[in-house]
Amino acid sequence: DGAFQMTGTELATCLRHGQTPIVMILNNRGYTTEREILEGPFNDVHEWRYDEICTLLNGGIGHRVETFGAFVQAMDSAMADSEHLHVLNVILDPKDRSTAMTRVARRLAKRLSQPSPERS
Repeated sequence: DGAFQMTGTELATCLRHGQTPIVMILNNRGYTTEREILEGPFNDVHEWRYDEICTLLNGGIGHRVETFGAFVQAMDSAMADSEHLHVLNVILDPKDRSTAMTRVARRLAKRLSQPSPERS
């Protein structure tokens, strides 16, 4: 979701060119990889209603997804409709992360904590 706040309006380009992707935003309200490296309020982002970007862009259908059932319903709807762009705002816990991402973030944190040759 943090990355989408920087680039999400590019969905207007999709609409302009008649593209109809299904966009899934994993909304954990911040920068989860960075939270693993260093916790702090700078990892939080202002909460957006990503599912409402379709209204802003005057095209597409937005879905707010808070449960597994809602996810299945939104995906079924999106997969059955190739005429419209669909944006799924999938609400996650801020600490929800994959094992692989946790491993990568911890390695990065370890590397960042070591002095570099230039700083020695």
